[in-house]
Amino acid sequence: MITFSFGRNWKRFIEYVANEEILKTARNSLKKYLGEFDFSDKVFLDIGCGSGLFSVAALELGCKRVISLDVDVDSIKATKMAGEKFKPKNRENWQVFEGSILDLSLANRLKEELKDENVILYSWGVLHHTGNLKMAMQNAMEILGVSGVGGGG
Repeated sequence: MITFSFGRNWKRFIEYVANEEILKTARNSLKKYLGEFDFSDKVFLDIGCGSGLFSVAALELGCKRVISLDVDVDSIKATKMAGEKFKPKNRENWQVFEGSILDLSLANRLKEELKDENVILYSWGVLHHTGNLKMAMQNAMEILGVSGVGGGG
């Protein structure tokens, strides 16, 4: 598997750069691209969470649960640092762990766990870095219960 170690940079970003204004921009970005709806009945699945800012933003927007995962252990550390720095509401409803969208057993577990939930699957600028975009897309869509990803020709 190809991996990129963005996490060291994300840790520095969270420690030295990230502030309330940047977090506000993340919240506004989610509202702009996802719409102005009630987040309170949603589970936010952040695949390739990186800095963790969008996971924090999802909690602050009222998502009932957030799941953040990344293959880079330093990104996991950065995400946890973001949680400590910004102290979002409902942190008890936030899972952060190391994992890969290419791991079929993880994808199947998440699919089963989230099958009756309203899921926002967020993976901004991530899946193409996995080294297997087709599998990453397939697994992500399977988690949402959508099949038929693929094609070719």
